[in-house]
Amino acid sequence: MEPRIILLFSGKRKSGKDYICEKVKTLLGLKTPGIFCKAACDNAHIKAVWLVSDIRRKTDIAWFKDAYGSKIKTIRITANLDVRKNRGWLFTKGVDDVASECDLDEFLNWDIQVSNNNTEESEEAIEKIINTVKDSLKED
Repeated sequence: MEPRIILLFSGKRKSGKDYICEKVKTLLGLKTPGIFCKAACDNAHIKAVWLVSDIRRKTDIAWFKDAYGSKIKTIRITANLDVRKNRGWLFTKGVDDVASECDLDEFLNWDIQVSNNNTEESEEAIEKIINTVKDSLKED
């Protein structure tokens, strides 16, 4: 069995993407961790829903789209700079200014874009993602 939907999450450090991924995973009853590209896919437990919690490059998205087509849903999580700083983010040269952290800043074709600046936005983001999964699973 192949996955029915694959959620590719992206977001800057301290945007809250890991928190949202963990909440989504819990609400969907998923027990497997996030996965990353081909090596991980080859060894992944076959589940109807996959969460990839930290895609970093346009080539990551391209690989998944080539491999899994319309099953892919790209999700961008953002948070204001002040919020990220309050969560402990501090600009680190050689980390925050390299392609692995910045390549997707120019990507515009996200299926879902959510803000995660506070609890209300976080809950709205999680609900939107869960509803996307449920709608996708109904289609099959």
